[in-house]
Amino acid sequence: MDYGTTATLCFLSNNGKQLCIAHAGDSRCLVVKRKMNIKRDQKEPVDTSSSSSSSSVSGLPSSPKWELVYSSLDHNCYDDHEMESVVKRGGIVSSKQGDIRVYPRSMAKADAGERGLSLNMTRSLGHIVLSKEAGISPLPDIKLLDIDRSCEYLVIAASDGLWDFMPESDVIKGLNGMPMPMLVPTTAHEVSAQPRRRSMRSGAKRGGPLEQLVSKLMKSAMAAMERRFGGDNVTVAVLHLNSR
Repeated sequence: MDYGTTATLCFLSNNGKQLCIAHAGDSRCLVVKRKMNIKRDQKEPVDTSSSSSSSSVSGLPSSPKWELVYSSLDHNCYDDHEMESVVKRGGIVSSKQGDIRVYPRSMAKADAGERGLSLNMTRSLGHIVLSKEAGISPLPDIKLLDIDRSCEYLVIAASDGLWDFMPESDVIKGLNGMPMPMLVPTTAHEVSAQPRRRSMRSGAKRGGPLEQLVSKLMKSAMAAMERRFGGDNVTVAVLHLNSR
């Protein structure tokens, strides 16, 4: 590969007792959870809340809130440890007007930029030239999370096109503001090469909660993107897990 890519991998291990997350680059993985309850005589899980929770218009208790469990570290030059590691591996880090880039010692920064050989990321799969000459590493960070079987989880993996325009706090706030019923385990993801060109590939029911969530995140990121400078690629994937 002459050029590289970020990568985020999530899978269940230890007979479903742990969630394993491996990532390299600046595509971030966010994991949130909330309490759930499955009664023995019910086929579907139902929302639970504390005795002090307020009731909805229908008389049902309000849904428990989604809480942050884990957020992966972006592998880029804004992290001091990542930047120092690149320099130790032979790369040069240069900053101009807040735009921090890694490039090979054998090239001038302008030449590296014209040839597509400067990156803000410190880790990448592929990118052979930068791996050899600029200290870009393919090694992932790996995180193991214990699964609480009394909770359901959402795993949100997205490219920097989402996270550059939507803080994690806004994503979680948006989740808690959505009328999202308990879900069956499934996935949904959406990819956008440009703000107005979108494609959907989904394992979720068309128009279901996960698909609505992915669509909402995409639209919010692209609207913020257009207000700021016009365009970037955006990929969002959402995985739902529960004990059923």
